[in-house]
Amino acid sequence: MAFNQPLPIRRLVVVFITCDTTWTVEGSPYIVVGTVIVDSGVTLTIEPGVTVKFNDSLSLNIDGELIARGTVTDSILVTSNNPAPEPGNWGSVKFLPTSVDADFDKDTNYVRGCIIRVLQN
Repeated sequence: MAFNQPLPIRRLVVVFITCDTTWTVEGSPYIVVGTVIVDSGVTLTIEPGVTVKFNDSLSLNIDGELIARGTVTDSILVTSNNPAPEPGNWGSVKFLPTSVDADFDKDTNYVRGCIIRVLQN
């Protein structure tokens, strides 16, 4: 199943994200019920304060770009959707060979590319 519009839904089925998409606090929590693939050339942005819950063994596969920049006071929570989450309940975030490497300037400031910051698990 492919979507050509940003996803305004909270429950995701096996999804190919084929256009730039933002997961917002207003749409949180996002419950992943099928493996999610961010297509090459596409950016998934996860805002600070968002919660993403994965059903058993499911993953977020990045062929394009993932920007997940939480803050110390407003982190991004990625966890299991089980009532009593345990380590290993969900799969992983996988960066595939076509994903966009992070790029930093000479002062080590983030410029572009895949980045995960202040993520709770």
